[in-house]
Amino acid sequence: MYKIYPEQLKDQLLKKFFYCYLLVGTEILFLNESVEIIKNIANLRKYKEYTKYILNNKTNLADLFEIFKTSDLFFQRKIIHLEFTENYFNASINSQLIKLFDLLTKDNVVICNISKLTKVIENSKWFKNIFNNSLLVYCRPVEKINFTQWIIKRTENMGIFINDEILQLFCYLYEGNLIELVQTLHILKIQWPDGKLTLSCIQDSLNNLAKFNAFQWVNALLEGNIVRAIHILKYLKQENIEIISLLNLLQRDLIILIHLKYYQNKPHYTSALIKKKIFG
Repeated sequence: MYKIYPEQLKDQLLKKFFYCYLLVGTEILFLNESVEIIKNIANLRKYKEYTKYILNNKTNLADLFEIFKTSDLFFQRKIIHLEFTENYFNASINSQLIKLFDLLTKDNVVICNISKLTKVIENSKWFKNIFNNSLLVYCRPVEKINFTQWIIKRTENMGIFINDEILQLFCYLYEGNLIELVQTLHILKIQWPDGKLTLSCIQDSLNNLAKFNAFQWVNALLEGNIVRAIHILKYLKQENIEIISLLNLLQRDLIILIHLKYYQNKPHYTSALIKKKIFG
């Protein structure tokens, strides 16, 4: 198995094309960009049809078997994107996955998402059979210690030149929110095509672009990102969001986490959470 990071993906595929990809992690920006790169290069190889499936306990694998087997007069080479939910794997599912991927030919490109790659998954027979000759792309969130360097590299690649003041402002506004940061960079690049940004010329734009909601505030708190949580709270205050609604939302998520922790090692885990209306 080849292992790379998202920024290496395009160059890697131009050197060698793969028919099976494993995207590991939860960073939405990296996942989306990786899928688009794979799709674009696959399109050049006449893989035109794209289908995505989210695999959970309600998924009918028979439908996937039909997709993998389909071949007729009007057959088109396909890109099949499979997103595996957490706790999806078990002995029965693993056996079905082996049979499913035995049907894989070069008429199909398969992209698989797994949020976390555990030793149990890595050592399973289906995983070794499927991903032995595939490409793994790490799509994990950027760690706080590396965030500044990531911004510098991304802006350089986009032809945007920033000073230390702007860099620190980007870190303050967008830590843990890469999608909004990249969207902002694209807008700033349109407004200043030469890419030469100064704090005075972009401040108004950043104030207009920085939009936050209550869910992002709760997420920042639960992630322990206090600086970001305070910044979002100041924004919500300016928007006249009532504090009681924020506390109710925070209370709801805390209760969910308490139930998840309490029931995680108990029998009938799923049914208990459905009864508590956590999911289902």
